[in-house]
Amino acid sequence: MDIYGIGAYVEDAMRQYREGARGIGRTTRLVNTISAGDTVVFDNSVEARRVAKLCADLGKPIKVVIIPVHADAFQLHGRRNLSFDHTWVERYYTNGIKQLGRALDEIRFRSEH
Repeated sequence: MDIYGIGAYVEDAMRQYREGARGIGRTTRLVNTISAGDTVVFDNSVEARRVAKLCADLGKPIKVVIIPVHADAFQLHGRRNLSFDHTWVERYYTNGIKQLGRALDEIRFRSEH
């Protein structure tokens, strides 16, 4: 149990980041930094199709992989030129923060039983 509210504060900071970062060019940065044939990880197919089309229109076809943030991202080992969509990264961090909070609760529960 996080009696100090640290986890909630960090989650709120992530939410504020997401809201403030809209329209600042994160997708453009991704498209500009990847090369044809690179693999990009997304957490949903809608965004994957949108970015893949942007890349294809620029003559840089990419490979897309859809992996939910709660899944084992380490299944991607051995892939070269791997990038992550900003939404995936944001959700991955947020999911990690929530997992840490649950781990604290579990530690406390186990110590009491």
